[in-house]
Amino acid sequence: MEKVSSQSSLAFICNPAGQVLILREGAKFAAAPAAPCWDVPGGRIKPGETMADCLRQRVFEETGYTLVDTPAEPFMRQTYTFTEGGKFWEVEGQCFILPVAGLDVRLGPTHDQFLWVDPYAHADHALFPNLHAVFAAYLQHQKKAWE
Repeated sequence: MEKVSSQSSLAFICNPAGQVLILREGAKFAAAPAAPCWDVPGGRIKPGETMADCLRQRVFEETGYTLVDTPAEPFMRQTYTFTEGGKFWEVEGQCFILPVAGLDVRLGPTHDQFLWVDPYAHADHALFPNLHAVFAAYLQHQKKAWE
């Protein structure tokens, strides 16, 4: 099996109440391991894109939000693996916190539902497996910010 390495951006979009936006993968999402599965906005970097370009583009495509600024540093880096299309993927994900003022979400074609969730209740949702560690890192990051 061919091994492919890639990078991805993950957006922890937070509303003023401290909730995080999650999106349910729809039937049009070919790579979904099982339906329904919840994810955060983001995706793999395409050739010629920077991490900031990827973050802006995926957030807009998946939520309708237009990012003016992107964070300089991720709150977490995570390597995860999966098999797709007969290839073994190893992806370095960079996770960014993106606060938003509004709650209006416009879903793109690969998602069929969204939820604003309490980050402490992330285990109550059928997330992609790698996201539970990301939520834990997010909560740790927020705890440090509050101290």
